[in-house]
Amino acid sequence: MVQSRLPSGSVKFSTGNEIFAEHDGKYTWHNPRNGMQQEIHGLRYVYKKRANNYRTIQLVNYGGKLVIMWNETRRKLKRVWCAVISLEERSSPLGTRMRGRVEQCDVVLDSVHNSYMLSRCLSVSV
Repeated sequence: MVQSRLPSGSVKFSTGNEIFAEHDGKYTWHNPRNGMQQEIHGLRYVYKKRANNYRTIQLVNYGGKLVIMWNETRRKLKRVWCAVISLEERSSPLGTRMRGRVEQCDVVLDSVHNSYMLSRCLSVSV
């Protein structure tokens, strides 16, 4: 099973036979063609925004896009951030790579008390 290859404790979600995860501060994609876990390229802006005191809450499939939610701790308060990323597989001489394009990245809850816990993020399609 593919998920057993992912480190325990990593945040992950799957779409069909593809698995997306966060581990050691990087967002990755399980390439079903070669069985390798590869970094998603193009997310420098997201990494910059969540550089300090963050904890990824959840990765969610939002109509084929990757949604990442994380907490930013600031003294007694925290912020909850959300990034929406479109994904595109690209072929190169070195193999297939996953490229992300950040469509939105912003604070969705500002100045909430540190005791506040956002435990789940769901995407509903109608």
